[in-house]
Amino acid sequence: MRPSTHEIEDLARDYLLSNTPAYLFKRFRSHESVQRMARNLPSPQLVRMYEDNRQQNEKALMDVVLAYAALIALSLADDPSAHTALRQLNAEGLDFAADLIEIGDSARKTTSLLTLQMHNRAPESVSLGGQTSATNEIEIGSRRDAFRGRND
Repeated sequence: MRPSTHEIEDLARDYLLSNTPAYLFKRFRSHESVQRMARNLPSPQLVRMYEDNRQQNEKALMDVVLAYAALIALSLADDPSAHTALRQLNAEGLDFAADLIEIGDSARKTTSLLTLQMHNRAPESVSLGGQTSATNEIEIGSRRDAFRGRND
């Protein structure tokens, strides 16, 4: 499911305005067409779309835009094999590809490794030189960190 002509034009506009890979990643990630590709296309098809467009000898703007859209969609895909496929992409021939692969890989690791659980319980009181403050507890995995307000 390729983006429509109108969606490709929107992606191309963002590509042309991007002066850094991080900005391009952020803009493409927010496009519904890229999110739809991530949800609806299997990883092998996204890799094929990326490679087909990357390998064009005389790349048109549309080839570059579709390659980057497929790369970023792969970084957003829920498919467990997408992470491996992303890291194995060949970046040759596309200026931002190596950086986008690194950004996408980093984004996948960040979102998949952090689990945050908040527990509902009555707050403990901490005295701050005549003031009272609540203690917030955050459990990350099996480790507990208590953040207490102090008047040092």
